[in-house]
Amino acid sequence: MKTPQEIQDWLQGGWKQSQYAKTDDRGRLGIDTDGVYGFQCKDFVNGYLNFMVGWMPSGNAIDLWSMDLPASIERIANTPEFIPQLGDVAVFGEPYGYDQDTTQYLGHTCVILKADMNQFDSIDQNWLDPSLTIGSPPAEITHNYRGFLGILRVKEDKSVEDQLRKDIQTVTTTAETRGNFLKDISAALGLDMPIIEQAQAAQMVAAIQNDKSAIDTLRTIAERRGIYLQRISSALKRQDTVIDEPQVMEMVANIDTLVGTQLDHSADVAKLEEAKKAVDTVEGDLK
Repeated sequence: MKTPQEIQDWLQGGWKQSQYAKTDDRGRLGIDTDGVYGFQCKDFVNGYLNFMVGWMPSGNAIDLWSMDLPASIERIANTPEFIPQLGDVAVFGEPYGYDQDTTQYLGHTCVILKADMNQFDSIDQNWLDPSLTIGSPPAEITHNYRGFLGILRVKEDKSVEDQLRKDIQTVTTTAETRGNFLKDISAALGLDMPIIEQAQAAQMVAAIQNDKSAIDTLRTIAERRGIYLQRISSALKRQDTVIDEPQVMEMVANIDTLVGTQLDHSADVAKLEEAKKAVDTVEGDLK
């Protein structure tokens, strides 16, 4: 999805860098997407739609109002209250684009810059000095709503917004789950520490040192929580994580040091006593 500034820049000169920008035998610069009949109005709109969504519709301007549209484009009919917006493709019917050979109205199309209830400004090709055989270059034109059928509009890309909404829900759920888990663990251990700090982790380790599953759960929660919070905080440009990734990894390393020997060699009494002494030392430092 292009930004409003990108759309504005393309309409007001960026189109000159398009692969379809050409100089005709009169030295005029314009957009010619099909190589015939020079700079027609729909050539410019085709170049714009290709820039926006990679779509190059066939037919004349009036055909935009009846052809099948890609999923990325919506059609909105004109009403007395409707006001177009930047980047909308305007479609006109009768009395524009009359072809004497076929006695049909081929219509007109352009891309809107700004609008109000009475008129709109747009970039139009083949409006000034119009010709059905050679066309004329783009120009900024002010229109009233005579013959105006409505617009084609590139739909907003909701995927990023939807993903952010899902992430927010995930963060909320994770925070609630994490908070409840830590409160339950702290209450079971008789500790007043619903938020684990690095030093407090060692005290919790001492209390649950005989329970391998609890240690593994604590390690997993700490790792996942720290890394997840760090990434979310970074995405939201916040610096208020409770425990950032380096602190968590250091905490986990301490847990491994304190209880790893016991877990790997629970039958070795000497090593178990050594691990308990290490825990006692840490607890002493906390007091």
